[in-house]
Amino acid sequence: MCGFVGIFGAQSESFDLASSINLLRHRGPDDSSFSSGKYWSIGFSRLAILDLSKNGMQPFQNASCAVFYNGEIYNFKELQKRFNKEFSPQSSSDGEILPFLFSEYGIKFLDMINGMFSMIVIDKQNNEVFLIRDRFAKKPFFYKHFGENTIFGSEIKALQQIVPCNPSSKSALMSLYFWGLPPPFSCYEDVYSVLPGHYIKLSALKRPENIRWYNPLQKNQSDKKFSHDYFESLFKDSLQLRYQADVPVGVLLSGGIDSMLITDTLRRSGKKVTALTCNIPNKEKWESSTDTENPKKYCSQFNLERICTTVDYDFWNKKICSIITNFDEPLLDSGNLIFYALGELANKHNIRVVLVGNGGDELFGGYPWQSRILNRPLFFGHTTQSKINLLKIAEKCIEKAPRLRISRPALKIFRYLLFPEYFQMDISSTFSFDILHNSQSAAESIRAFANKLNKDILGNSFSDWGNHVNNINLQFLVPQQNYKVDMGSMAFSVENRCPFLDYRIVEYMMSIPHALKVQRGPKTLIKKYAEAYLPKYVLQSRKSGPTMPLPFWFYGDKMKIAKMFLLKSKNLFGDFFGGKFADYWLYGDQKLEKPCNALTLFALLSLALWIRRTSSTKNWNPELSFEDLSCSIKI
Repeated sequence: MCGFVGIFGAQSESFDLASSINLLRHRGPDDSSFSSGKYWSIGFSRLAILDLSKNGMQPFQNASCAVFYNGEIYNFKELQKRFNKEFSPQSSSDGEILPFLFSEYGIKFLDMINGMFSMIVIDKQNNEVFLIRDRFAKKPFFYKHFGENTIFGSEIKALQQIVPCNPSSKSALMSLYFWGLPPPFSCYEDVYSVLPGHYIKLSALKRPENIRWYNPLQKNQSDKKFSHDYFESLFKDSLQLRYQADVPVGVLLSGGIDSMLITDTLRRSGKKVTALTCNIPNKEKWESSTDTENPKKYCSQFNLERICTTVDYDFWNKKICSIITNFDEPLLDSGNLIFYALGELANKHNIRVVLVGNGGDELFGGYPWQSRILNRPLFFGHTTQSKINLLKIAEKCIEKAPRLRISRPALKIFRYLLFPEYFQMDISSTFSFDILHNSQSAAESIRAFANKLNKDILGNSFSDWGNHVNNINLQFLVPQQNYKVDMGSMAFSVENRCPFLDYRIVEYMMSIPHALKVQRGPKTLIKKYAEAYLPKYVLQSRKSGPTMPLPFWFYGDKMKIAKMFLLKSKNLFGDFFGGKFADYWLYGDQKLEKPCNALTLFALLSLALWIRRTSSTKNWNPELSFEDLSCSIKI
């Protein structure tokens, strides 16, 4: 619901935040403010969702603390009722109660909140600042320590206006491997994102402290039976809380079970439903027509309002430079285009809040492409340091002969057997083998990240292997997905909310044995639950991921333009990654023209655009189409 940028440190008041907050107007077009105190200065830009009057403007504060946040506190009415004798609200805003809670309970007040937020709490009495992120990283929050100061904000572009934030080739390689970047990484040197369920404590006389305030793994024991009625009560309450708004609300309807269940439950409860959908030409030839045909059929069947936009090559060609400018990171996943298209559509129709189905696949076992890791034989056991050391030896041996056909399969087998968490990330990208031979430091960072996830989960005695994998997804994939949706929708001043990521639903579903969730295939349990409500054509539809039919975009003259742009970008790739990276992908056996490498081609184009934008901002024009930009570049 907003954007912010701030500085903590002895020199905080000497920095001008005006140009930074101007870059965040898309996150908060309704109002703005600048506040400062001892050791801190903050610029804030508001998107009004609850209490559209000036009474809803931040910061909320009392004598002991001040609070700024981006997001929503869904259970604020429950909290107001609980503390009605001690606290009297002066507005209908969801955040007004936060300073009271912090004054009464300190940082432990976070356990009382059901919401999504990146939050700044300023403890005036102790001259401390807390940079807090919600349980599942639904809202972005970046920071950088420089000298004795810390700068922080909703988007990296706001930080760049104040301190240098140079692109990192190592992190960019990691983003190719991860197909995005999970917290705490960013693609800029020394810029990090606050971890999910963590806060950073800043004080003038101490080093910054990174502290976990929420750990879902401590609550997860997979020994419960699934209760239709109990899940339904949680789900309906989650939807009721996330439907609260003083502005119009819509649903991003993809045609899959998750978004369909959100839409259908709202419809049955009597809520007004406006479905926002995408027309994706040729999608049925690439994957399936689920996300194009099901929404159309369902909305017609139940007489629901449906508004639609089209995502195709022309959309990408006209919009990609603008999208790259907004996104901050390399836009590797073609599915990101959907969130920009739907965000623009929602804004056009004055819809300020949309509900999305994020989290459903992680909670209900909806990733068929992870079947290999889920079916890994248990007798291989869990990861140990000795296995990691053995894997390192195998990698070094394979590095000596990277072109041998046996090398890539061999490396995958070693990771599968010795370090399954690493393998789980390895199968999410088409770049895995090739890029790691370009930077050993990137490989080490990836391995360290996978090892940390492994230790975090196993350290809490998590015995269900399937839910072990699901929990890695919650910490690894979900934050990336949340970032993609947020940047796409908030580019057009539209807030997104995720009913499946209510922490009560997450904790409950992680207590259900994974085998029950996928007894007859992916998402068996949620399909069984939905049988009472959703039409059969929804339940029986093939899964269709949010990817574009790229082989139908890049062919003939369009492929020639794309390849020429990459060739013109060879020096950029070489300067950034080294010559081997550019030579491998830009020359050789016409590999980029093969349909199976369409995702790779799209990612390379996005990466080249991002490098060009970050290395020459003075010559970068976000209004140019891709084809016009390509023609304007000389070799």
